Amino acid sequence: MAATQVSSPGRRNANLTPKPTTKKVARKSTKGKEKESGNSEPSSTLQSARPIPTLNEEHSSWAWTTLAEASASTHPAVFTKDGGYFFSIVGPSVKIYSTVTGKVVSTISPSSSGSSASRSSCGQGHTDLVTAAILHPQNPFQLLTASLDGFVKIWDFLDAVLLQSIDVGMPISHMCANNKLLGHVFLSVQSKNRPNNSRANSSILRVSLDPANTTQPDVQGIKRVGTMKSTNALEISPSGEWLVAIAGCKAYAARTSSLESGFAKFVSPYKLTCLAFHPSEEYFATGDQQGQIRLWFCLNEQTTTSPTDTERRTQTTVMHWHAHAVSTLAFTPNGAYLLSGGEECVLVIWQLHTGKKEFVPRVGAPILSIAIRAGESSEEYLLGLADSSFITVNSGTLSISRTISRIRIDPVVSTHKLPLSEPVPLAAHPLSSSLILPSSHPSFLQTYSPSTATLLSELEVSPSNRVSRRDEMPIEPSRVERVVICESGEWMATLDRRGGDDNFSAEMHLKLWHWQSTWILNSRVDRPHGVKSITAMEFSPCRVDKLGWVLATSGLDGSVKTWSIRAIKSKNGKTDDIWINRSSLSFRGQLPSDLSWSPDASLLVVTFERHITIHDPVTNALLDSLTSSEIRAPHSNCFVGRSGRYLATHNERELILWDLVTRSVCLQHRSPHLIARVVPHPNEDLVAIFEHPFIEGDNPRLSTRVTVFRPSSGFPEEIKNLPFRLRMVTWFSDLRSRFSLAGITYSWDIVLFGDHVHLLEEEGTSSREIVTDIGAVQRRTLFQDIFGDSSFGQPPTSLDPPMHAISGGTQDTLNVFSAPTYLSPPLETMYSSLLQGLLRTRNDEKSTGTSHMHDDVDEDVAMDIETTQTVSTARRVVDDGEIGNLVGLFKSQAIRPPTVIPPDRKNGVPNGVHKTVLNGASHPKSLLPNTHRTPPHPVQQNVQTSVTSSSTTTSSPSAPTPTLTSTNKKRKKLSA
Repeated sequence: MAATQVSSPGRRNANLTPKPTTKKVARKSTKGKEKESGNSEPSSTLQSARPIPTLNEEHSSWAWTTLAEASASTHPAVFTKDGGYFFSIVGPSVKIYSTVTGKVVSTISPSSSGSSASRSSCGQGHTDLVTAAILHPQNPFQLLTASLDGFVKIWDFLDAVLLQSIDVGMPISHMCANNKLLGHVFLSVQSKNRPNNSRANSSILRVSLDPANTTQPDVQGIKRVGTMKSTNALEISPSGEWLVAIAGCKAYAARTSSLESGFAKFVSPYKLTCLAFHPSEEYFATGDQQGQIRLWFCLNEQTTTSPTDTERRTQTTVMHWHAHAVSTLAFTPNGAYLLSGGEECVLVIWQLHTGKKEFVPRVGAPILSIAIRAGESSEEYLLGLADSSFITVNSGTLSISRTISRIRIDPVVSTHKLPLSEPVPLAAHPLSSSLILPSSHPSFLQTYSPSTATLLSELEVSPSNRVSRRDEMPIEPSRVERVVICESGEWMATLDRRGGDDNFSAEMHLKLWHWQSTWILNSRVDRPHGVKSITAMEFSPCRVDKLGWVLATSGLDGSVKTWSIRAIKSKNGKTDDIWINRSSLSFRGQLPSDLSWSPDASLLVVTFERHITIHDPVTNALLDSLTSSEIRAPHSNCFVGRSGRYLATHNERELILWDLVTRSVCLQHRSPHLIARVVPHPNEDLVAIFEHPFIEGDNPRLSTRVTVFRPSSGFPEEIKNLPFRLRMVTWFSDLRSRFSLAGITYSWDIVLFGDHVHLLEEEGTSSREIVTDIGAVQRRTLFQDIFGDSSFGQPPTSLDPPMHAISGGTQDTLNVFSAPTYLSPPLETMYSSLLQGLLRTRNDEKSTGTSHMHDDVDEDVAMDIETTQTVSTARRVVDDGEIGNLVGLFKSQAIRPPTVIPPDRKNGVPNGVHKTVLNGASHPKSLLPNTHRTPPHPVQQNVQTSVTSSSTTTSSPSAPTPTLTSTNKKRKKLSA
């Protein structure tokens, strides 16, 4: 498949030209064909298809767009300086996500460019896969990207502008930079002049970012540092002193201050897969294919003094938990922990100074990358998974806090070659206008809405554990192979199967699901065709008389079965509708390969090895059997049009169209290429033939030619081209387009294609300026958690609230003035009612507390009532006068240390009166100043301290004890 994400309808293939054949030639070939076949029908009933253009002829392309790409990048996400956004590589593009909302806000795509000046000097975006993305070492508002197209591009990601493009001339696989090494980046490139099996096929380059030095790359801008095998990772130490690369079983280290000395080689017992540098110390960690993590402490003075040609072994620290290869490593910013992930779908957190480890299991898919964002309260770990989704793990709770995903691609089928003959689940659901697709696990299905670009739900068809493979033998999970939905969208049938081995027997389940705002399992049939596989299954296009909806299945056991709904009454009197096997048929011991229903569900057509049989679905009676010398081994069949008159059948090279009324072949088409699929139009008399062209024998060309025929004419109506090949195709309803289809390509990309592709313009799918959304949810600071939202920096608001706020929501009261004056009663008669409706009764805690105090005055019970303050949410302007009052308050109120009160003596002093030494004499404690008096209640102590500290005089010993009363507390009654 082409690397471009969206293809325009005007895109053309230079090797294909329009059809120049005339009608006269077509008629001659038709007569010759009739004479050769000996058909007794008139010449007008049999029409030979127009010759298909050769590979050198031109034809137009269908419009198509990619909903999801199966290739997940192994490059970690890159956070901006403030952590508000992160960058993710997707094919030839870089998507910018918001960490607050998790949505895509912009995309640096192949069509991205800045102003006209930028386009003329820097060109467009990348034309091949992007392999690296880092922040500019000098400007954190710029992004550096490197690609296999051999370019390093500098972007202003806030304004979506391409600033600079540097042509290296060789495919770039890795890139790194450091703010200590200003003006340069280091690249790992693939040498074009060396074969892949060469001893050294990668080079390390130092490239200048200064435009003045890149005008002559061979002289000033680019400098070769060294060569090695294919590089797996390239990093610079945080101090900027060391440059380390891993390739094969070796780690290469060079000092950046003396690059002319070359790389020192250190040998590992196993092939290295990933690399990470410690943030503060001069050592690095690597992961290998055996699941081991090594800490290398070899970066010292001896590294540069020793010969670079010799391979050395050094002492390392080994940590081992992973059963399979380690995919990614990352140190936390404080350097105390090391994070690792791999195929086991488990995040491992290693505590370096103790060797202890913690786990975050069952993240959903193999971990490909780890990025760390430092937050206000705790760190967040962003994991990039093999199904092209992201999950965020909170470092404090070690729990998954957020998932960012669109369409999740099955990592098993995308990384392992599934045979092209294996069926793939794909269907359109009319009730929700969504597509049913394979999910990130083979046992799941996902529902995706192309119109809203959202993932609606996931359905676990077959419960299974998500475990990694045992040793080198992968565990085969239960896989959903087929899915069909009835025309009304009310019922869905799925087929899941798991192959058997020496320890487990094969399993196969046919399940029927009922739509009730979500799919609910209604019936399950174990081994519907025994241990044999199902070759086809299809719902009737409408309800069959006296049977309702009918599902037909064909299997390699030689039988065709029909399934229908039967109402069964349970013991509690409730009636349930379940699906049961209604009938079974076979034909001369031949194996069925396909089946189809007529548009009115009155006929069931089955394709066998040498015959095409037509049956009555109600009685299973054989109505007719079709054979043709033009096609001896048919593969499939389908009805064309809504009349049910035409039936198409084909094999690898031949297609014929039957007229069931005249029982004759009305159209014959022989293709020079492989006929992969035949798709009829659901409403018109049109059929689309998907052909795979071949060049030089067995070398396939990754493209598809689509030829559209009409039964009434022997000539192709149109010929279209698609730059990919399809595993599965289904119709996706679009009233504005004659052809609107969805498919899954050979590379497991989800695409929409047809005459016109209409999709909702999702925010962030194109390059645009990033503008901070004021209404977006912002992260709260610790100050806001303690003191609330600040009034500073907020836009001034009117101090006069609206009328409905003053009246307390009494808009109905104000409506009396909307009537004409001559119809309204006199104002004096409704004055009291208006005041009661417009004015709000004050019901604060002070009045409430006072009323309770008077009610309970006769009770000798002390009670405290907590205060509930009403805080106004309206913003106000803080002026200088208020700030001055606050400053004066804090200056006048000095913070005094608490007075240490000696413990009271338990004996000798009645009624709580204690003696205290004051100025050498013993005095009763009650005669001391009030500041040393212990209050009767803790809340009153704070109030008393505040009162006495603000007073400039002290009470005399003979003064009566003041009674402190809080306005927000109920007064405590003391006994006389």
